[in-house]
Amino acid sequence: MTTNFANLRGNLLQHYIRLAQLPGWGQYTRERLKELARDPQFSDFPQLVREALAALPAQSPSSKASGG
Repeated sequence: MTTNFANLRGNLLQHYIRLAQLPGWGQYTRERLKELARDPQFSDFPQLVREALAALPAQSPSSKASGG
């Protein structure tokens, strides 16, 4: 894997991790990750996003709403 592609993969992965955390964007993110997973180069993305989200500290609903 070239460095440029590795950077692209990393940036894209971070994008979907952030997107999955936004209220109202979960379904879109899941559908898009399913589409990406059809490509062998991105087949691990759904699992990587799940793992990254599981590793985040839990936030209360009030802290999510206030952006904190």
